[in-house]
Amino acid sequence: MKLLKTTSLAITALALTACSGTTSVSFDLELNLNSPDYEEDILDAAELVVERQIAAFETYEELEETTESIERDGTTIKVTANEELLIEDLTRRLTRPFSFEFMEIVPLEEAEIVVAETEGYAPIGLTGDHVEWLTAEGEIKTPGSVKIQFTAEGTELKNRLFSENIGEHIGLFVRGMPVYKLLVEDDDIEGNTLILNIPDAELGYIFADDVNVGLQVAFTPSK
Repeated sequence: MKLLKTTSLAITALALTACSGTTSVSFDLELNLNSPDYEEDILDAAELVVERQIAAFETYEELEETTESIERDGTTIKVTANEELLIEDLTRRLTRPFSFEFMEIVPLEEAEIVVAETEGYAPIGLTGDHVEWLTAEGEIKTPGSVKIQFTAEGTELKNRLFSENIGEHIGLFVRGMPVYKLLVEDDDIEGNTLILNIPDAELGYIFADDVNVGLQVAFTPSK
């Protein structure tokens, strides 16, 4: 499993600047793309992820207008805010480890992860290392889909593993949490893609951005 850099959350490690009641942090973005074709797309997605994390913080804390600016310059994103707690929370969220893997259902005594105390799952070896890109499709407020495109190695592995599990369910886990359960069908064992049906297309776009960035971008607070 690909391990992205993590950064200490100690306040001394943050690039914090206090001036006229504002606080800021700059994040250096280290890209680890499986294809250079997606460089501009991944930078756009990274900025969207930052914006959504800020929005999530404001909603949870019931705050408004905590951010004065979000500026992107090449592979650096600078956030200036009037709430220091936002900077700390944002840094924690962006630097936490990310994992993405497919798991098969197994007896509880053999499980690495148990869902709802009734279903046990174990890894099958197909992870984020085998993913090239995720693409979301669909109109907002309608059902949509997310297409997972695999690398050459990932395609071979996916097709072999799925062919061994036709008619069975396989779970998709992100950061160790279940996000999708699919029934393996004949169409799933061919080609270099896998389609996930999403009840709300907007969630599909958010999911694709989060996974693409989680797998292929490391955020490091910089001075």
